[in-house]
Amino acid sequence: MVSCRFQKNISGEMDMGEIEGISLGKAGLILRAPGGGGVKSGQCFSISQGSSTLAASTKTPEDTQGVFEAMQHILSCGKDKLSQDKKSVVSDGSVKNPVVGFRVTRWTPELEELERKRKELEKGPPAVDPKDLMDSKEVKELKKGMNIMAYTLDEMNLPKATKLSLVYKAKGAGRLGTLYWCDRRKKRKPPSSCGRLEVEDLSSIVIGKQTRILQTAAATMAEAEACLSLIGPSSQISIEMEEGEVSS
Repeated sequence: MVSCRFQKNISGEMDMGEIEGISLGKAGLILRAPGGGGVKSGQCFSISQGSSTLAASTKTPEDTQGVFEAMQHILSCGKDKLSQDKKSVVSDGSVKNPVVGFRVTRWTPELEELERKRKELEKGPPAVDPKDLMDSKEVKELKKGMNIMAYTLDEMNLPKATKLSLVYKAKGAGRLGTLYWCDRRKKRKPPSSCGRLEVEDLSSIVIGKQTRILQTAAATMAEAEACLSLIGPSSQISIEMEEGEVSS
């Protein structure tokens, strides 16, 4: 049978570089021993290091929180972190005496690299200068509008071929610009009602007559080498470039 005694004035030391975890509340047998019955859970904390554990209490919950924040600061100076242990449980089955455990995650070059990548992802993709987007002869031609035969579904959900223009706008339309397909007479300023696909959302480009609509009767006369499909999550367009518009 394990015997626990609540004692005061016990001296000792712990290497901060070897601490494995910190718990707030009455964690473990020592703090739940009879001698600690008069101490509130919010005043208690435990620091573990291998087979050794420092279990203690302070005068107030604020002092206990102060100890925790001091430990957190010291560890962060060495790039170590305290992460809440999801396995933390209530010390005595009562919500009155909760125990919140934290484990120490030590710094490693691998974790440093993961943290750097995480921060980069949080920033989101880098901004793009519209001038860089237009630094291409082909993109400039697309900005003017290229004549296409677009294959879409009509109101009866039947495939149809329509003469349209494919237009690219770099400014004020998505981070990488937007592709529009619209009436050829309106290509200089595509209306909001025309089809569109933000280039950043483009998931695939399929060359040739590989999409289902390009294999229907509506596209029988379409030349495979002049066909392609632009596919995004919520919109797509299958087209045939008109003679003279096909880029090498």
